[in-house]
Amino acid sequence: MQQTIDIDTLWRNRLPFIQQLVATDARRVITGTPNSLSAFRLERKRVLTCIDGGITEGLHLAGSGVLLPENQLLEVVKRAGIEEITTHAGCGAFVKAFPESHDPDEDVQAWGIRLGRKLG
Repeated sequence: MQQTIDIDTLWRNRLPFIQQLVATDARRVITGTPNSLSAFRLERKRVLTCIDGGITEGLHLAGSGVLLPENQLLEVVKRAGIEEITTHAGCGAFVKAFPESHDPDEDVQAWGIRLGRKLG
Protein backbone atom coordinates (compact mmCIF):
# COMPACT_ATOMS: atom_id res chain seq x y z
CA MET A 1 0.00 0.00 0.00
CA GLN A 2 1.38 3.39 -1.02
CA GLN A 3 1.69 5.95 1.75
CA THR A 4 0.44 9.50 1.12
CA ILE A 5 2.99 12.21 1.86
CA ASP A 6 1.78 15.58 3.10
CA ILE A 7 4.24 18.02 1.51
CA ASP A 8 3.45 20.82 3.99
CA THR A 9 4.21 18.60 6.97
CA LEU A 10 7.36 17.26 5.33
CA TRP A 11 8.50 20.82 4.60
CA ARG A 12 7.96 21.99 8.18
CA ASN A 13 9.59 18.93 9.71
CA ARG A 14 12.66 18.93 7.52
CA LEU A 15 13.38 22.64 7.47
CA PRO A 16 13.41 24.18 10.96
CA PHE A 17 14.43 27.54 9.50
CA ILE A 18 11.14 27.66 7.58
CA GLN A 19 9.31 27.07 10.86
CA GLN A 20 11.16 30.04 12.33
CA LEU A 21 10.15 32.22 9.38
CA VAL A 22 6.51 31.16 9.70
CA ALA A 23 6.49 31.72 13.48
CA THR A 24 8.03 35.19 13.25
CA ASP A 25 8.60 36.91 9.94
CA ALA A 26 11.49 37.21 7.51
CA ARG A 27 12.51 40.70 8.62
CA ARG A 28 12.95 39.63 12.25
CA VAL A 29 14.93 36.55 11.24
CA ILE A 30 17.21 38.54 8.94
CA THR A 31 17.80 41.38 11.38
CA GLY A 32 18.51 38.82 14.11
CA THR A 33 21.27 37.25 12.01
CA PRO A 34 24.73 38.76 12.64
CA ASN A 35 26.00 40.93 9.76
CA SER A 36 22.88 40.19 7.69
CA LEU A 37 22.43 43.76 6.52
CA SER A 38 25.83 43.69 4.81
CA ALA A 39 24.32 41.26 2.30
CA PHE A 40 22.08 44.08 1.06
CA ARG A 41 24.67 46.88 0.97
CA LEU A 42 25.41 48.20 -2.50
CA GLU A 43 29.04 49.21 -2.77
CA ARG A 44 29.31 49.20 -6.54
CA LYS A 45 27.18 50.32 -9.46
CA ARG A 46 23.44 49.73 -9.09
CA VAL A 47 22.72 46.92 -11.53
CA LEU A 48 19.46 45.22 -12.47
CA THR A 49 20.24 41.59 -13.19
CA CYS A 50 18.57 38.20 -13.39
CA ILE A 51 18.42 36.12 -10.23
CA ASP A 52 20.52 33.57 -12.13
CA GLY A 53 23.45 35.92 -11.60
CA GLY A 54 23.62 35.30 -7.87
CA ILE A 55 23.23 37.87 -5.15
CA THR A 56 26.35 40.00 -5.23
CA GLU A 57 25.13 43.49 -6.01
CA GLY A 58 22.17 45.43 -7.29
CA LEU A 59 18.58 44.46 -7.83
CA HIS A 60 17.88 40.84 -8.77
CA LEU A 61 14.64 39.87 -10.47
CA ALA A 62 13.75 36.84 -12.54
CA GLY A 63 14.78 37.65 -16.10
CA SER A 64 15.89 41.11 -14.97
CA GLY A 65 12.21 41.89 -14.42
CA VAL A 66 10.80 40.56 -17.69
CA LEU A 67 7.88 38.90 -15.89
CA LEU A 68 6.64 42.17 -14.36
CA PRO A 69 4.26 44.52 -16.16
CA GLU A 70 6.46 47.09 -17.88
CA ASN A 71 5.07 50.12 -16.02
CA GLN A 72 5.67 48.39 -12.68
CA LEU A 73 9.20 47.35 -13.69
CA LEU A 74 10.07 50.88 -14.82
CA GLU A 75 8.87 52.28 -11.50
CA VAL A 76 10.84 49.73 -9.46
CA VAL A 77 14.00 50.35 -11.49
CA LYS A 78 13.70 54.13 -11.16
CA ARG A 79 13.12 53.95 -7.39
CA ALA A 80 16.13 51.64 -6.97
CA GLY A 81 18.41 54.05 -8.83
CA ILE A 82 19.51 51.39 -11.30
CA GLU A 83 22.45 52.47 -13.50
CA GLU A 84 22.90 49.32 -15.58
CA ILE A 85 20.70 46.49 -16.86
CA THR A 86 21.99 43.04 -17.72
CA THR A 87 20.42 40.09 -19.53
CA HIS A 88 21.79 36.66 -20.37
CA ALA A 89 21.44 33.86 -22.89
CA GLY A 90 19.35 30.89 -21.80
CA CYS A 91 17.08 32.97 -19.56
CA GLY A 92 14.12 30.82 -18.51
CA ALA A 93 12.10 33.79 -17.31
CA PHE A 94 12.37 35.42 -20.74
CA VAL A 95 11.16 32.23 -22.44
CA LYS A 96 8.24 32.11 -20.00
CA ALA A 97 7.35 35.74 -20.75
CA PHE A 98 7.79 35.34 -24.52
CA PRO A 99 7.15 31.70 -25.44
CA GLU A 100 6.58 32.67 -29.09
CA SER A 101 10.16 33.94 -29.46
CA HIS A 102 12.07 32.09 -32.18
CA ASP A 103 15.47 33.28 -30.89
CA PRO A 104 15.21 33.93 -27.13
CA ASP A 105 18.95 34.56 -26.70
CA GLU A 106 18.91 37.40 -29.21
CA ASP A 107 15.46 38.67 -28.20
CA VAL A 108 16.33 38.93 -24.51
CA GLN A 109 19.27 41.15 -25.41
CA ALA A 110 17.05 43.36 -27.58
CA TRP A 111 14.48 43.53 -24.74
CA GLY A 112 17.18 44.70 -22.32
CA ILE A 113 18.38 47.37 -24.74
CA ARG A 114 14.80 48.66 -25.21
CA LEU A 115 14.28 48.76 -21.45
CA GLY A 116 17.55 50.66 -20.99
CA ARG A 117 16.52 53.23 -23.60
CA LYS A 118 13.17 53.76 -21.87
CA LEU A 119 15.05 54.47 -18.67
CA GLY A 120 17.50 56.83 -20.34
